[in-house]
Amino acid sequence: MRKKRQGQTSTSLTHQPANIQLANKRYLILTYNAEFDRIYYPLSLPYCGKPDPVVLMQQIRQLKAENRLLKSRVIISFYFVFVL
Repeated sequence: MRKKRQGQTSTSLTHQPANIQLANKRYLILTYNAEFDRIYYPLSLPYCGKPDPVVLMQQIRQLKAENRLLKSRVIISFYFVFVL
């Protein structure tokens, strides 16, 4: 986002930057949509080194299992609200 704002072209984006610390910056951009507004909240993330594919796949499996569990809780609580 910073490079785009400064007007650099896409060809200059492929070159290695002088400051390696700036190149490793990562952001999670949280977007809030209201009726007539859209607000972006860039949240900086710490650099944790190169990702290990095995660890990432394990984390994805864990998050999917957690997601299934939470969805089942929502369905069960939704069922009890309307049955009782």
